[in-house]
Amino acid sequence: MLFRSPAKPAVAEPAPEAPRARTAARSSEPAVDASAPRRVTFNPSPANVAIGVDGDAPRDFGPSFREVVLTPGVHRFKFVGAHDCCIDEEITLRIPPGAEPFPIVQKLKFRPAGLYVVTAAPANVLVDGGAYSGRTRSVIEVRDMAQLTETHQIRISAEGHEDEVRDVRLQAGQVVTVDVEMRKREQGS
Repeated sequence: MLFRSPAKPAVAEPAPEAPRARTAARSSEPAVDASAPRRVTFNPSPANVAIGVDGDAPRDFGPSFREVVLTPGVHRFKFVGAHDCCIDEEITLRIPPGAEPFPIVQKLKFRPAGLYVVTAAPANVLVDGGAYSGRTRSVIEVRDMAQLTETHQIRISAEGHEDEVRDVRLQAGQVVTVDVEMRKREQGS
C-alpha cells in the first residue's frame, strides 16, 4: 500500500509589483558641461622643471605657471628637468570633464651623477661599499639617484698608500671632481 502525502493546496502568489518610475535624486552640485574647459594643476617632482602642453614650448614651472585651462579630452604634456638633473618625459593623458581642478602629479627620474677622482698615483675607487666602482681619472657613474643631491661615501685605495675614506656630495646629472692626496704607507705596516 502506498501512502500519499496529502496534496498541498496551491497558494496564489501575489503578482509582482509593477516597477515604479524612479526619479533622479536631486544633487546639490550643478550638472557639469562635458565640453566646458577645466583647470589643470601641475605638481611635478622635482619642482625645477619646465612643462610643455600640446606641443607648445615648455614653460618654467613656478608661481607664474602652475596651471592651465584645457577642454576635456586627450592632451600631451612634456616635462623637462632643469640643469640636466632629470630624464625628460612626455606623457599623454585624458582630461575628464569636471568642475574641480584636475591635478597632474609627475615624478621625473634623476639622471646619474658622475664622480671624477684625481690622485697622484693610480687608484681604485669604491662608492658606497662597492655599489659602484672605478679607477681614478675616469668618470664613475652613480645611478639610481633618489634625490637631486645626495651624500655618498667613497674609498680610494692605491698600492703602497693608505686607504682614504670620505663623504662626497653628488648632484644628479653633474660630474663632481674630488682631489685626494694619498698618504704613503709606512714601511712595516
